[in-house]
Amino acid sequence: MNRWFFYFLKKAIMQRKGRFIIGSFSVMLTVGVVTALVVVSTGVRDKMGRQLSAYGANMILTPSEQKAIPEAVFEKIQRISGDVREATGHVYGTVLTEGRVVDIIGLDLKNPQGFRIKGRLPEKPYEAVSGIRLSDLMGLEVGSELTLKNPEGRIKITGVFEKGSDEDSALLLGLNDARKLLGIDGYSAILLSVNTSGIEKVSQLISSTFPGLRVKTIRQIAVAEERLLGKIELLMVLVTLVVLFSSAVALGSTMGANVIERMEEIGLMKAIGARREDVRGFFLFEAVFEGLVGSLAGLPAGVLIAEVVSLSAFHSYVPVKVLYLALPVVAGVALSLLATYLPVRDAVRAVPSEILRGE
Repeated sequence: MNRWFFYFLKKAIMQRKGRFIIGSFSVMLTVGVVTALVVVSTGVRDKMGRQLSAYGANMILTPSEQKAIPEAVFEKIQRISGDVREATGHVYGTVLTEGRVVDIIGLDLKNPQGFRIKGRLPEKPYEAVSGIRLSDLMGLEVGSELTLKNPEGRIKITGVFEKGSDEDSALLLGLNDARKLLGIDGYSAILLSVNTSGIEKVSQLISSTFPGLRVKTIRQIAVAEERLLGKIELLMVLVTLVVLFSSAVALGSTMGANVIERMEEIGLMKAIGARREDVRGFFLFEAVFEGLVGSLAGLPAGVLIAEVVSLSAFHSYVPVKVLYLALPVVAGVALSLLATYLPVRDAVRAVPSEILRGE
């Protein structure tokens, strides 16, 4: 490569630090925003899906013949597919207490989701929380005790819950207590939260693997989830396109002004024997260098922004998929090349003698 190439490249960087920093900073901002959008958008479906699972399952499994679903089947269903976000086993039944039949729901109370509880969760055997409608009907409050007639026993109320569903008319107990009271070994139903994109696949897989189970998809929840996630992903794409377009315009103005200021330099290059392709290649090489510097500076900034957004929205960090980070770098370099190519294409057509005379 000609010696003048490196001479002018060094001169461009050392004597025009301000322009170089402005150009690189423009690329850095673009790459930072695009990186943040890419990282967030690739993890938003999983994050939003987990948040939406708190509002209820979208698939219910019940036994078609036997009284309960065995524990071994429940464990296999938990691992049946990566699309299964969460699986919870429930026990249902009724007990007779003080002349009234009361519905019983037994489940794992370590992390119940969707329940607004006043009081505390059961911690000791035969403690329960009462649904708000049942509480109003029977005058139950924290500390009340229910005497069971069939089967015999006593249940202490530790709290009152509200969920906005039929469960508000039931008693909520720990899984083991409910099993003992109702004489059930296993689960009355399994509630699944499944990724909406794989809900049909999981439904077919469970039906073929466990023919003794009835699979019911709560389509309304599944469709609502898919629509919401689809709209969020579309919004991410539109914002990314707007950012890229705005950055291209801003970067084009900066690069155009840079080329106009260096017309004498272009004339000098051509006067000492540089061809149009050489001059064009020089400026494009400079643009690639500028784009790479800005991109490498923008990547960590974008990842940091994405993690801050994820932490504030979902209270957890979003996983960074390294393969997707190539997209912002390519976008940054491509923008820098495009913004430089258009003004340089016209500038190299000028006659050296006219440029050097200031015409």
